[in-house]
Amino acid sequence: MKKREKVNLTAEQEEFAKLYQDNRANLLRFIKVSVRDEMIADDIMHEIFLEALKQKEILRKHPNKSGWLFEVAKYKIMEFDRKWKAHEMVGIEDEGTDLCEPDEGYNETELKLTLKDLLTEEEYLRFCRYFLWGYSMEKLAGKESVSVNNMRVR
Repeated sequence: MKKREKVNLTAEQEEFAKLYQDNRANLLRFIKVSVRDEMIADDIMHEIFLEALKQKEILRKHPNKSGWLFEVAKYKIMEFDRKWKAHEMVGIEDEGTDLCEPDEGYNETELKLTLKDLLTEEEYLRFCRYFLWGYSMEKLAGKESVSVNNMRVR
């Protein structure tokens, strides 16, 4: 069996490790009372300490670090409950519809098809140059060899 090497931690890392060791068991008990599922309780607990890492400057200055962790735990449990209730409300026939992000290209394709039905090719190109590609009115007028006022009318 390979012997473990001692890892040198910074003071900040040691402080965080101690905070984790001192509060892990109590937090886990507190969470399990609400969610009644050990795996979900573990996930929530890890989210709490992830939040602690993200907010380490606030936590470092807080007078009651354990209390801060328990407050975060309450919010994480409420967040879990909201998500769970939303999930329960989805019917089985709707199951796959909201579980993935919509295709980002869909909106752009819909816009192109709609505009091509409504505008001439010249108008469509002008629309794209101004609204999508950010051409200035002066640049558009120069491209079409017309005055800026004329371009505004177009």
